[in-house]
Amino acid sequence: MAKKIFQYFLFCVWLAIIAICVVFICLGISDYRERLVNKQRAIDANIILTGNEITNCINEACPITGCKTAEDWEDAYFRMFGIKTACAVALYNTKPEYLKDKVPYPRHKKCYPRRDTDFFKQEGINYPELKKKYLSSTNLPEVVENNKFKIPPKLNFVWLTSEKEFKTKKEHFFKINTYMFHNTNVTPNWEHTLWTNNIDWITDEAKEKLRKHKISLRSMDEIHLENPKHKALKDLANKYATRNRWGMASDIARDLVEYYEGGVYVDGDYEILKPLELEKYMKTYRSFFGINDLRDNSIDVFEVINAFMASEPRGKVLEEKLSLTYRNTVDIMKAPDYIKYPCIEFDETLFKTGPMILTVAFDLKKGPSDALLPYCSLFSIPTSFLNCFTKIKFGKHHFHGGWATPLRHEIFIY
Repeated sequence: MAKKIFQYFLFCVWLAIIAICVVFICLGISDYRERLVNKQRAIDANIILTGNEITNCINEACPITGCKTAEDWEDAYFRMFGIKTACAVALYNTKPEYLKDKVPYPRHKKCYPRRDTDFFKQEGINYPELKKKYLSSTNLPEVVENNKFKIPPKLNFVWLTSEKEFKTKKEHFFKINTYMFHNTNVTPNWEHTLWTNNIDWITDEAKEKLRKHKISLRSMDEIHLENPKHKALKDLANKYATRNRWGMASDIARDLVEYYEGGVYVDGDYEILKPLELEKYMKTYRSFFGINDLRDNSIDVFEVINAFMASEPRGKVLEEKLSLTYRNTVDIMKAPDYIKYPCIEFDETLFKTGPMILTVAFDLKKGPSDALLPYCSLFSIPTSFLNCFTKIKFGKHHFHGGWATPLRHEIFIY
């Protein structure tokens, strides 16, 4: 018996060593890709296309139907931006009336990776002070005895899709929303809603299962958007969905849902573990969020994650996040450099519409009724399982990453 226990122990140690090696290999690959991107951009900055080269560039950037409208040219520009800088320059110079002063100029020499904390400085935030403020304590915020919800007992899900995915990849809905029905089962007294961009693109099988679990199916068009900028963001989310830009599309959609409807939002791969404990915070605070501490992956950055968000309707933190998201996308020329020049598309999503900009919004607009729960209570990255094993966890993010995997075909390299 003792021998078997010892063998099992050695096996676990071996697995832990393999996991650590994989993490460091991934970090090395990421660092190499960023250096490669910066090197290539510096080279491309000195290349000038002429004649047939410009024609070939336009044909590549404007496939099939060609570029006819200002929106077409902007789409083509960003298709080449960061990938083929010389081509992006040629497009910029070909149609300055559509692109000048509306998109970042493509000749740049530095891109900003996720672990470059300089982006906090660009937002006017002192990162060392930020860490001290939010990471110095592992204590949970206090709760008070209260029978009235400040955050309504609603559970919101978002599933943006496309006609093509609906017709050819019907299985995606169930592969990605792995914990949706578990979460509704553990919150039987809450209101449950799945928000989508087109109800007709939800399969009959999915609709039947939603009905069985008493999940209302609603269109994003049902939300009364009072702010013109929010209407522009909703249109942009639909546009991103048609291009398989699922990350930014769903980021915008979840923010709009939470801002106008309130309640708790969770990703399809997020598992609620202690709903009664969550309700105590929903009765004490007007919003609360969780931390993902990337220092467990040797990256000196933490972020306020948006795979779980809890807020009253029209919360100040989400209002600020929507404002910053508008700046970062629709009005990008007013955005700082780290927004304009991310290293890879994965970082672009996290910066423009995801956790990084939520971190900024929380710090700028946090009030006494807005809480940030410590690391491990709502989030823990997969490699930090042992660090978080003994700490209270109200929920767990399983990080399937459906928006950034080949499963839903979002391009990874920027």
